[in-house]
Amino acid sequence: AVVSTQSTGFRQMRYEQAWLREQVARVENITTVRRDEVRLVSQNKLAWQNFTRSESNYPDFVVDGLFSLSPDEVLNPVAISGSSARNQVLMVDLGATFKIDTVKIWNRLSDGQGDIVGVFVYANETLLGGIVEAKKMYSFVASENVFARNVYLKQSLAATLSVLEIQVYGSGPFGEEEVNRRQGN
Repeated sequence: AVVSTQSTGFRQMRYEQAWLREQVARVENITTVRRDEVRLVSQNKLAWQNFTRSESNYPDFVVDGLFSLSPDEVLNPVAISGSSARNQVLMVDLGATFKIDTVKIWNRLSDGQGDIVGVFVYANETLLGGIVEAKKMYSFVASENVFARNVYLKQSLAATLSVLEIQVYGSGPFGEEEVNRRQGN
């Protein structure tokens, strides 16, 4: 009778282990689907620029998600570099490595719209594109398998760099091994 009870107990444990493995596999699948979903990954992340014009033009404003189509810069604070020298840089640190899908840049709506002409957009070392004319919004679609932790805007001309909002859409985060596997390395 003791052996029969132990045998039943072991069968029950094996059944429970199989059920738990199945549940873990379901959770892993849900996590994978969620990580592969393209979403806004830049909101409220860290932003940095090499020069800041004044106390009211911090780079944090470009990732705060708060902007409207009003030209009023009190309602729409902008990040403005503090110098018109070449190579002004504004960087968004995503906090982890993401597969980049699209980078949207919202230009200033008041005077200074031309400040964005000459800017190149990078995801880590990958050039996504450049800006050659002033307009309200720019959308840069990344090629397949562009992974990055940082998105950079670099002013190639001797001009200030001012931006209303930067939105980075992507999926992830991904670890180094998974990035290498997805890139075929």
